[in-house]
Amino acid sequence: MLSDADLIRLQLRTMFLLDRRGRLVAGNEPARPAPPRIFIAIGGGTRLVRVRHDVCERHTRDWLACCDDPAALAAKLREHAPIEREYRGPAYVLPSLEPAAGAVPLGGPDTPPLHPELLARGWRTSETGPYVGVVRDGHVVAVCYSSREGSGACGAGVETAIQYRGLGLASLAVQSWAAAVQQSGRVALYSTEWENLASQRLAARLDARQYGENWHIT
Repeated sequence: MLSDADLIRLQLRTMFLLDRRGRLVAGNEPARPAPPRIFIAIGGGTRLVRVRHDVCERHTRDWLACCDDPAALAAKLREHAPIEREYRGPAYVLPSLEPAAGAVPLGGPDTPPLHPELLARGWRTSETGPYVGVVRDGHVVAVCYSSREGSGACGAGVETAIQYRGLGLASLAVQSWAAAVQQSGRVALYSTEWENLASQRLAARLDARQYGENWHIT
């Protein structure tokens, strides 16, 4: 079993593309989105800090010197540029799981149609696998896919159409996604924001273990 400190390092390599100095180049997604200005992960008594690759050395030193003081760090970042987005919340590892009854693999020729609400939010019939969904009333209404995919781990991306929330369908999708990731020999990771209580309840239903906390500031 990987330690919490090992997991935050594995998570870093799964979430981001890094340069030779270990700085953040891009999000590890097909579109290669810009990374946050600073990413901090805490777990197992370890604080892992990475800065975006284009931040100068002076700002980098200033930020690293106060990264254990949230207020001071935020003030330093605002001196550099306005804070556009802040994401902070728990990071979980999922236990060994079996595929859930009622969840089906997506992306093949027999994939049922996605719920119109999911289509409107940009979901497609094919996403980075494993890609799993739950069908109700003739449509895929809950989905889970590998939002970040690495050689050692995958991170879950999950969503449910509004009228089907609160029924435990997202849990079924995440459970089957995690089982498929684990069958490939990789670790299934799940993270969310502290404000997203429903997502934290999902992690609890699947007996996920919190190994750390993530903090992204852009």
